[in-house]
Amino acid sequence: MAKNSLVMGYILRKNKNEESSSYDRWFAFVDRMGVLSTRGLAEHMIEHGLVNNRSEVEGVLAKLSECIPELVAQGYSVKLDSIGIFYPTIANKKGGAASPALFNLQKNVEGVRFNFRADSTDLDDLTTKAFGKKVSFGKGYYQLEKGRKAAKYPLVADEENGGLTTDSGQGGQQSATLAAPTISGTTPFAETTSVTISGPADAEIHYTTDGSTPTSESSLYSSAITLSDTATVKAISVKDGVSSAVTTKVFTKSSGDDPDPGDDQD
Repeated sequence: MAKNSLVMGYILRKNKNEESSSYDRWFAFVDRMGVLSTRGLAEHMIEHGLVNNRSEVEGVLAKLSECIPELVAQGYSVKLDSIGIFYPTIANKKGGAASPALFNLQKNVEGVRFNFRADSTDLDDLTTKAFGKKVSFGKGYYQLEKGRKAAKYPLVADEENGGLTTDSGQGGQQSATLAAPTISGTTPFAETTSVTISGPADAEIHYTTDGSTPTSESSLYSSAITLSDTATVKAISVKDGVSSAVTTKVFTKSSGDDPDPGDDQD
């Protein structure tokens, strides 16, 4: 998408509805910046060169907010050029009536809807694809839970692969905020060495000892590991489906010529 001055942030969320055909798939949503008040809109309009003072602009906006619902309630459609049309529709209850004579407003009508349809003229097209051309997507995040207060984990552009990744490079599944585990133990060692791994509270630790990259399916750490040969230990923290960066530590068995192998506690 071409770069524009209008930049919108976005959030990726997973569909957790198991009955949906799109279950377990990720979708983009607007990273909403909050609700702009009438005063905020007035100030924004003044910043764009409107010569009126803020009170005057607020007065016009306030009158607009009164008049549009009033006209729509009377059955009018109100068009704001270059934006769209406000219009009413009747919300009928399911089933309807068998005939006009049996139709009852109280029983058959749920209410009246206040609707808006974006301008779709060639000059001021605000429909999905056309409006999208006015917008550049800026900073992206992903969330594991719903809600405005749910934690947001940052995404960055993956220039090499033409996609997105987290700051730590694990394809949208790794959290920059989940600490990686710490691997401790003596290296080099003579006969055997005891390896301990610690991580964030309430997180699982998964590890490998053959140098391969660990996943949530790798061995679950529960107690100290005893090594009797040279090995590369790798570990990750896993919490709520999110994995940390990988911690790596090489443990080398000495040949026996070194009388003081030392104690490396990285």
